[in-house]
Amino acid sequence: MSVVALCLGGSSALVRAEEEISSATPTIIDTLRRDAVRDRRLAESNLEAARVRRNLEAMARRNAARTSDPLEKRWWLDDVAGYVPIAEELEAYARHLIQQADAFDARAARLQAALDGKN
Repeated sequence: MSVVALCLGGSSALVRAEEEISSATPTIIDTLRRDAVRDRRLAESNLEAARVRRNLEAMARRNAARTSDPLEKRWWLDDVAGYVPIAEELEAYARHLIQQADAFDARAARLQAALDGKN
């Protein structure tokens, strides 16, 4: 029997290439779908937070460009330096959550197809 390694939620587990069907399968499918929805919502929240940081970054860059005071310019550029890594981290985590949600949906679809084939 062949096996594949899956990494979901940060932990690895071995599963059979053919999904096993049991009385728990409908519950597993529902849970996977709910988890996918949850992760997509969280990803959207992270992307919105990243957009806010990107807007703040743009505003700080504009303000730095407009001022002639070197201290004020440095202050605005320091703000930019703080917003950029936070936005990048939020965007990266959102991508991770979307990939994880896709994996949950794919597994739910495989289980549903196997369940439908059995019934």
